[in-house]
Amino acid sequence: MRFRWGCMSGEEQRSVSNRKRCPYPLCPSWEDPNSPDPVLRGSRVLKNGSCARIYQCRVCGRRYSERTDSIYARTRYPPELIEDVRHRLSSGQSVRLVAADIGVSPSTV
Repeated sequence: MRFRWGCMSGEEQRSVSNRKRCPYPLCPSWEDPNSPDPVLRGSRVLKNGSCARIYQCRVCGRRYSERTDSIYARTRYPPELIEDVRHRLSSGQSVRLVAADIGVSPSTV
């Protein structure tokens, strides 16, 4: 697991516009709308080469990525590719055709 600022541009480092609240239900700030914003602690380079921001809750101290608690959590593929696959499948393309186009097994799709 590597943390670094290098995979985010300078503008991304300064702006924390899509702040997420703590995703852990046992955290006291979980349902509190007045809880403090999380701290941006860097970024993680994922296996596929994409980048995910790492946040730390100011209340419970847990760290989590921007993908935590989303449909992209624990995926190895970039969100753009997942959205492309979802669009192709919803437009009626077969699973085998989509898998062949992106170069993965049909069981992956």
